[in-house]
Amino acid sequence: MEITKQYEEIGKKFIEGQEDYFSKKIDQARVFIKNQLPDLKGKVILDVGCGHGKDIQTYEELGCESVYGIDSSKLMIEEAKKIVKNPANLVVASMDDMPFEDGKFDILIGRFSIHYLKNLDKAYEEFNRVLKKGGILIFVAHHPFLGFMQSGAKNYHAKNIIKMNLYNNAVMIKFPYHTLKDYFSDTFFRNFVIHHLDEEKPENMEYKNQWNIPGFIAFKAVKR
Repeated sequence: MEITKQYEEIGKKFIEGQEDYFSKKIDQARVFIKNQLPDLKGKVILDVGCGHGKDIQTYEELGCESVYGIDSSKLMIEEAKKIVKNPANLVVASMDDMPFEDGKFDILIGRFSIHYLKNLDKAYEEFNRVLKKGGILIFVAHHPFLGFMQSGAKNYHAKNIIKMNLYNNAVMIKFPYHTLKDYFSDTFFRNFVIHHLDEEKPENMEYKNQWNIPGFIAFKAVKR
C-alpha cells in the first residue's frame, strides 16, 4: 500500500487507538507543541497533516483567529470536519503542494506528519512560501536515530521504509526513514532559523525501546 494512502485503510483504527491510548497517558508531543506556541490572538494557523482534527480543536480553544488543516487522507479530513468549528478550512492536500496563497499563515504546526514525505526539502520550500515573514514552524517528527535502529539497516543513509506498531499493536503505520541531515538540510537552513530543539524525554517515552532512544525529535523555527 502507498504510504500516502495507508490511512484510507487504517484511519478508523488509528483514531480509536489514539483516543484510547492517550486517555490513560500524557501525549508529550502535544505538550511540546503547546509549550512553544506564542499568544494566538489574531493568528492564522495551518495544521500540516491534521489527521482527524483533535489538535485543531485545541488551537481553536486557545483563541486564534482561524485554523486550517490539510491531510493526504480523505478519510481523516472527513473525520476532522465532524469536530472542528470551520470544516470548510480543511482540505485534502499534500504538504509539499498546498492550495494556499503566499504568506497566508502565521504558524505551521505538524505533529508526526512530515516524516511521511520522501522529499522534505519540497515541503520546506512550500512552508516558506505559505508562511508570513517571521512566521513560525512547530514540528514533531519520528526520531532519525530510532528510525535507523528500527530499520535494521547497516547503512545509516539507506532509504528504507519504517514499519511501526502503535497503540498496543492496534495499528501498524509505514513511513520513509530520514537522517538527521534530511530534517535539517541546507534547504531548511536557507529558509528557517531554529529557535528551539528538543527530544522526547526518556522518563516519559510513549514507547519504550531496547536502545532507549527518544521516539521523537521536535523543533521550533522561524522563517528568515
